[in-house]
Amino acid sequence: MNGIAERLNRTLMDLVRSMLKDAKVPQKFWAEAVVTAAYIRDRIGHSSIKGEISDWISIWTGNTLSVQHLKAYRCLAYANLPRQGRRKLDDRAV
Repeated sequence: MNGIAERLNRTLMDLVRSMLKDAKVPQKFWAEAVVTAAYIRDRIGHSSIKGEISDWISIWTGNTLSVQHLKAYRCLAYANLPRQGRRKLDDRAV
């Protein structure tokens, strides 16, 4: 049974390596990339599942999945600055 887990680890690390290289992100962000890779892999269809529903989560929950919320890895993001500490004309996000 350990072979199955090792294969999954290898698959995830291949995805992580590709994501970090493509986005030109430092290797210190490997843990965040692993979480992202696992999230995406869980939502991808699998050839062993037959029928209209082809992903594990839809079978488990009975709901159809949407990928509308997914963004490109290392896309532009903004952090909100709290009202305390900023003046009227200061930026609201960085």
